[in-house]
Amino acid sequence: MICPECAHEWSPNAANEAHAITAIKDSNGNLLADGDTVSVIKDLNVKGSSSVVKVGTRVKNIRLVDGDHDIDCKIDGIGAMKLKSIFVKQSLMCLAKLVLFSIFTSGIWFPAFASTPVWKVEKDGSHIFIGGTVHLLTPADFPLPEAFDVADQQSDKIIFEANSDDMATPEFMLSMMQSLSYPKGQNLKLALSAETYQTLSRYCEERNIPIETLLPFKAGMVSMMLSMTELQKLGFTSEGVDTFYNQKAKQDKKPIAVLETVEQQLTFISNMARGQEDDLIIYTLKEMETLPQQMD
Repeated sequence: MICPECAHEWSPNAANEAHAITAIKDSNGNLLADGDTVSVIKDLNVKGSSSVVKVGTRVKNIRLVDGDHDIDCKIDGIGAMKLKSIFVKQSLMCLAKLVLFSIFTSGIWFPAFASTPVWKVEKDGSHIFIGGTVHLLTPADFPLPEAFDVADQQSDKIIFEANSDDMATPEFMLSMMQSLSYPKGQNLKLALSAETYQTLSRYCEERNIPIETLLPFKAGMVSMMLSMTELQKLGFTSEGVDTFYNQKAKQDKKPIAVLETVEQQLTFISNMARGQEDDLIIYTLKEMETLPQQMD
């Protein structure tokens, strides 16, 4: 069996060996599980043949395994192979199943809430709202869809991904710099292949970004910095939905809760693509090419 990206080979029998699997996440940071359906996020040439695993190819019933190539799967028309999780994203169907599982195990029904990024979950007189949010918006995005205000007015508590107030403290800024920077004697250039580094250098030169400002930081941080720079060029300079309703909740004296601590988020970003820095940087640069269309 062979990986289409780098021609890594392995024995089919190895997939049957007992082993403990650490948490494996897709390119968007979503946890993967055995049996999931994923989509390929880039064209993958199958080495040694003319076959190509096209971007968008759905791969069903994956199996997570140890190693650099951490997905064992079969692709229609090609056969058995291993993939890297950084080259796939969990399908919307799987994400929906995850949400529905959480809701139904709590005994709550999940109906759609109009044609907006807000959904209402209700049963027996109790309800919650789930809102899809973006951390940065343009001034033209305000006022927000009415559904957000309706959800806010009918909710006793607001739950965010993380506490945006904690992210604005000097202590957090210092912790972020320490967590997302390389220790003395290491830098991003040393973590990248010569080819990837040259690609990144050309990208920075074309946009007048001094590459020296990126080298002290780990790949996850650099990926975010490049994304933020491009978003700001597109006009995404205003506060996002989270910040807007965080401030409103404080004004309304409404209780606030969070799903993750800022420390947990820092740990995730710090470990993002460890050992796969080339993959993350190349993926980020390709994403920048289509970012205007994605955010339109």
